Amino acid sequence: MERLSISPLLKNPKNLSSSDAQLKFVLQSMPVAIVIVDQDGFITFTNKKCETLFDYDLAELIDQPVEILVPERFRNRHILHRADYIDDPYVRMMGSGMDLVGRRKDGSEIPIEVGLSFTEFEGQRQIIASITNISIQKQTKASLEQHVQTRTKQLSTLLRMSQNVASTLDLETLLNSTLDQLQTVVPFNEGAVFIQENGDLRLLSYRGPRSQQEVLNLRLPIDKLKTNANIFNLRKPVIIRDTHANKALASIISQVANITEDDLLENIRSWAWIPLVAKKQTIGA
Repeated sequence: MERLSISPLLKNPKNLSSSDAQLKFVLQSMPVAIVIVDQDGFITFTNKKCETLFDYDLAELIDQPVEILVPERFRNRHILHRADYIDDPYVRMMGSGMDLVGRRKDGSEIPIEVGLSFTEFEGQRQIIASITNISIQKQTKASLEQHVQTRTKQLSTLLRMSQNVASTLDLETLLNSTLDQLQTVVPFNEGAVFIQENGDLRLLSYRGPRSQQEVLNLRLPIDKLKTNANIFNLRKPVIIRDTHANKALASIISQVANITEDDLLENIRSWAWIPLVAKKQTIGA
């Protein structure tokens, strides 16, 4: 099969033959950036996608060394790799397994993938590079990795908590460590553990901005909770994601948390009540 020829005439539209014009149309229509470089490393052609990706005009790229698109710290190495490829070219992905970056006109960098190919015209070797911006893929990968790390951390914390449950007979000792472990899974600004005692909820453990002296003797009458949407006996979590969007529930929470509604709306955006249930009885929260 006859090899595709990339003609230097592509640089001068007035001198294009019909086949050259067709070839240029195809290259301009490609969904990826295309750069064609001669055997000395100078750019002989770019398509519109390339000019947009790197924020250059065509006249600013033609006859420039291809290293104009490479970050300065990599240019010397790129020149060596380019020379090696010119001597022994073959179709391949550039820098397989490596994180490649391109340099825009303003000096900013973008993660890219580069495919390499080659052809010859009148004894001159031409290198064809197809360049894809992979910023979105990199962001998606980073987000997925972060999600996996977070999930792993959550599972590790739950495992430690279950091990503590199995090894600790004293309920108060176990509950005292709960807030510190939950903080590693769901960071919070203020948290408390209450345990039922003589008809009240007695504060057992607290983490937050208030001093221990302020909260040391805090007790919440269960009767007050029962009159407010029966929260205590629901035996399931009650979560309010936005206190500003649910004033009715915010009013209930302000009574449960023993703070004014104005303070709650000013300082607390989200709130969660997680009951502690044993043998179908709520023993705390």
